[in-house]
Amino acid sequence: MFLSTAAPGVLVAVIVLIVLYYRTTRRESYDTPPTVRYFLPWFGSAFQYAKNPTAFLKLCNETYGGVYKLLLAGRVVVILATPATMASVYKDAAKVLKNDLVQFRILTAIAGATNHLEYLHEIVAGKLSPVLEEQMRKQLLVEISGVFYRELNSRLEDVSTGMFVKLSDFTARHVYHATSAALFGPLFPDTYADFHLLDIGIPQLVSGIPFTGRGAAKARERLRATLVSYVRQGGDSLGAAALISKSVQELQAAGLSESDAAGLLLIFLWGLHGNTLAATFWLFAHLLADRDAMDRISQEIRSTASPGYSRLSAMCAADPNILFGPLLPLLDSAVKETLRLHVLPTAVRTASEATMITGEGRTYHVAKGEYVMADVRAIYQDPDTFEDPTSFRVDRFLDEAAPRLISVWGSGSHICKGRYFAQFEMKMLIMRCLELYDIHSLPGKDLTKSFPGIKPRSIGMDRPDGDILIRLVQRS
Repeated sequence: MFLSTAAPGVLVAVIVLIVLYYRTTRRESYDTPPTVRYFLPWFGSAFQYAKNPTAFLKLCNETYGGVYKLLLAGRVVVILATPATMASVYKDAAKVLKNDLVQFRILTAIAGATNHLEYLHEIVAGKLSPVLEEQMRKQLLVEISGVFYRELNSRLEDVSTGMFVKLSDFTARHVYHATSAALFGPLFPDTYADFHLLDIGIPQLVSGIPFTGRGAAKARERLRATLVSYVRQGGDSLGAAALISKSVQELQAAGLSESDAAGLLLIFLWGLHGNTLAATFWLFAHLLADRDAMDRISQEIRSTASPGYSRLSAMCAADPNILFGPLLPLLDSAVKETLRLHVLPTAVRTASEATMITGEGRTYHVAKGEYVMADVRAIYQDPDTFEDPTSFRVDRFLDEAAPRLISVWGSGSHICKGRYFAQFEMKMLIMRCLELYDIHSLPGKDLTKSFPGIKPRSIGMDRPDGDILIRLVQRS
């Protein structure tokens, strides 16, 4: 009798316990990305990656697919190489993925900072970034475009024609000086030589490997010394643009030491120039290697009307927004194609807590403390997305049905604030050059066979390993 009356209660209790057990122990359904094989504990794939990141990621993508994990010197990095998973990261609605690691590396490598990195990061994110976002809007480019154009035009008109010069030196110096005059003021000293030394040594400085990048470190200290003097003068007295003068004011109001303030301003200087100068080189290089493309770009620029102005470049300097409209579609396509071929993955973020990344109908688990990196190069070089993906096709993006360039400027809150100015710089240099000159490489030099290589270790944008000798011939 006792057993018969107790049985239903026992059964109910058992069912409840089973339900509770499954509710508390069941895992959400998700996929675990495969881990790239390695032989050395802790080091993992660090040596292969450090030797040539681009080539190693390409091999991993071909072997493991669009989502996989790397162990790099104790850090687990989830690599994403599909459009949908990248979109999930850039959306990051819960704001779980942080970019602190990248920022701290930049503070150490470029600013030369060693102490209170978190506070300096707060200044960059909370004070300088909003100023940059506000002042670099398309609508405000007109406030700096005139000075940029006058400086650029003055230097281009003084070019010695007939002599062969290095393409990298020609493009970089003209953009660097015109931009420095427009933003830091016409009295800003010539710092290009030290900037170049710093830029080519950034991979070594970022790596943190002792006794490497000494030349870059010395150049960094000379640049900081120049910027210390600049900060003392406040920028305004030197004719700086609002972007720089307001940034200097924020740095001074934050109570930073002169050295730290100059270091943060140096980050700004490198951010303005580093990737843009490299991209400008590649734009010219690809056009020189494809004479038909160069001729078509020249024809578009030289035949486009500029009502009310003596030349097209002057009209675009007066209204930079023209460059982002439909007036020069082939030039716009050429810039996009250059970026497609040479932009590198830089979006490395840290999971501040466990999170999920979705894409292609699958869900991937990212543990707290793991890193996530979007490999945009894998998409841009995917033959299923872009036909003949390793070739430069100047008109690739004329077709409205052409695939979009996903996150070439970053995305979300981390999108490149200077993206419009960077495009303005590239387009204005090629435009004014082709208004004034015909540009030629060495006679008999087949650039399709001797095109500059790519340095195996670059950051943000491919850096050229090699150069092209060019000669400018005055147009009649």
